[in-house]
Amino acid sequence: MFMYPKQKSNKLFKIKFLNVAFACCIALIFNSCASDTPTVYDRYDPLIWEARLALKNGSDSEALARFQEAFEVLPHDNTNDLFYAAEAALKVGKNDLAKTFIKTAFVHYNPDSVYYVSFFGPFKGEEIFDEIQAERPQMLEEYYANLSYEKEILDEIGEMLESTEEFISAEHKRKTDSINLARLAEITREYGWITNRASLLYMNYWHRDNMNDKVWREFKSAIDDQIKKGEIRKSFWAFTDDVRQMGKTKKQIYGQSSNWDKYPIMDIETVDKRRAKIGLPPIWYVSRLLDKEYPEGYTAANDDFLKSLQ
Repeated sequence: MFMYPKQKSNKLFKIKFLNVAFACCIALIFNSCASDTPTVYDRYDPLIWEARLALKNGSDSEALARFQEAFEVLPHDNTNDLFYAAEAALKVGKNDLAKTFIKTAFVHYNPDSVYYVSFFGPFKGEEIFDEIQAERPQMLEEYYANLSYEKEILDEIGEMLESTEEFISAEHKRKTDSINLARLAEITREYGWITNRASLLYMNYWHRDNMNDKVWREFKSAIDDQIKKGEIRKSFWAFTDDVRQMGKTKKQIYGQSSNWDKYPIMDIETVDKRRAKIGLPPIWYVSRLLDKEYPEGYTAANDDFLKSLQ
């Protein structure tokens, strides 16, 4: 039977300091974005950050409460948050609630089966997973019904993704890329950012071409319009900006790649302010979740408190 490690007796003490740290973090984010119109993500994301840290620290009931508060703001923002909420529910014995979270992920995002099985591996003996497996066909029907675009769009994107692996020559690659990029730009302008396999296709081009200017121009304006409307997070381009910067200088702007030794963060002293300005949590939050040392030269706010959490 899978057993989670026993928690230290000072768990509540640590959670209090987490609350202090997050109060400072959230204040920094709202102050940094004071000139921008607040979006739903400004309310949702801090609750998710608190939930993830509480879950990391073993305060499962606290984590579940924060997840539920977040879902009152946005009921189904992404698969990861729903899966982590399900993990918290399973740990406190609320299996029916966990099943609800997992089903919500499937009917809105149809997550990859390998990821799903891997994520919930420690709980595979629970009865709800047999129930979920039996209900998968119905959930897939609901997923297609929930799409804001025709299923054929997903099929078309899948075909484009497959075409990127079937190049016969450099000229064939150039023509295929040109056709795919033009069509993908049309889809993005009409339907906005599409998740799942479309995300893989976007990233395939952005990263393989090292974020060349052609790809950048094709998509940036369409995505930026959604950001201005509050339909996409202000941090959307952060990883992309880091990839571009790593390609040019071997350094990062925001530290979105956790390979901080190989790709150090520029102006490390002010990185948390840059991250807060676009609605990202501080580097110490990432360090905590990933069990990584701080990047060289980084000193977190409330550092004395946060060291007690490690």
